[in-house]
Amino acid sequence: MHRPEPAERLVFSTVVEGLLKHGLGGDLPPALKERLKAEGLDVERPLLPAYPVKVWQSCLYQIVAHYSPQLGREEAFRKLGRQMADGYAHTLLGRALYGLMRLIGPNRSLKRMAQNLGSSDNYTNVTLTELSPSEFEMKMNSKLEIRGYAEGIFEAMLETAGARAVSVQESARSDADTTYRIRWAA
Repeated sequence: MHRPEPAERLVFSTVVEGLLKHGLGGDLPPALKERLKAEGLDVERPLLPAYPVKVWQSCLYQIVAHYSPQLGREEAFRKLGRQMADGYAHTLLGRALYGLMRLIGPNRSLKRMAQNLGSSDNYTNVTLTELSPSEFEMKMNSKLEIRGYAEGIFEAMLETAGARAVSVQESARSDADTTYRIRWAA
């Protein structure tokens, strides 16, 4: 499935709900709520259907600064990515997706990553190269300024699918895309 480049890249509300309501427990401190509102995400109001990627990324920086100032940047974002993935599992879409992933296992779940990510935004395209049944190279048409976030998401998702000893590392980056090396214990 290849999606055309949209006029504006958007992150859907299920991702926002997954992290804020479920991954972080829903009751955000007032100071963080104010910082998120200043970035364009008012958590005191019902979530919008989608948010511009730049707004979401700015909010992620605010969340990490609040909850994980003692961690290194990449480690903090990896932790946040895992929290988002774990929280997403509690959304309506996430329950269905994660149930399927548990049934089909990590290999087939990763092969469905383009469809899986399609429920989270309006722009991600994935090219997957299988190097072995438990090792892949995945190229995405996005370059997150936030290293560690996507890695944490993919680790948590694959663990949900039954993978053990998961390793996700960025292996290449350009202005247009990011490539990850993904492996787990066979």
